[in-house]
Amino acid sequence: MSNQAEESKVRSKNAKEKQMDANLLHQARCAVAEAAEEFLNEFIEGDGKVFFDTVVDFRDKTRQYELEKEFLLFKKVGPYTCYDEKVNGEWRYHDV
Repeated sequence: MSNQAEESKVRSKNAKEKQMDANLLHQARCAVAEAAEEFLNEFIEGDGKVFFDTVVDFRDKTRQYELEKEFLLFKKVGPYTCYDEKVNGEWRYHDV
């Protein structure tokens, strides 16, 4: 498929997709807060020692939050995700 054909499938996000992005960002924000709380409690109770799994979980949830912030700013939807063009893949919205 040519780039021109793929570009023609790129469209603006609709209201439901924008709302879904906002909801996913909120969920990711809550997950980071919970992971941070778990990390801090473990840090305090363990005199500065934290289980590796807790650190990895906190890192992963922070990365997911950063990704959701980025996806929220993407204004278009296309056949695949393209960070350079700020296009979300349509697979992301298949439940909308």
